[in-house]
Amino acid sequence: MKEGADRPSFLVPGPVKRPRDWFGWVNQAVTPGEGEAIGRSVNRGSPCGGTIWTARTASALGLESTIRLAKLKPDHAKLIQLCYFTGLTGDEAAAVLSLSPATADRMARYAKAWLKLEMQK
Repeated sequence: MKEGADRPSFLVPGPVKRPRDWFGWVNQAVTPGEGEAIGRSVNRGSPCGGTIWTARTASALGLESTIRLAKLKPDHAKLIQLCYFTGLTGDEAAAVLSLSPATADRMARYAKAWLKLEMQK
């Protein structure tokens, strides 16, 4: 770890300050119930929290447009999630979603343009 024992160099500061014991907290084992909740969250492609919490958090962080995209174009949102948050290439994400690479490319361009316009509002 560089930059001190509290934060590895590959982590960028988040939108909110992390508690001092954050690494200890996130490295704790999860209960079976928590594991199921996390699995449901991953499968539906949305944060691990209730609807009200998700809306409040998105609003506080200025990310309401990402929720709107998921509601309007769920396949487009899933494609973006696979590429940007799981690190898949466009072709790999296309295969996961059973899309042709050309269709995935078109959907990604649409989603990026839509998000850019929404964030400029």
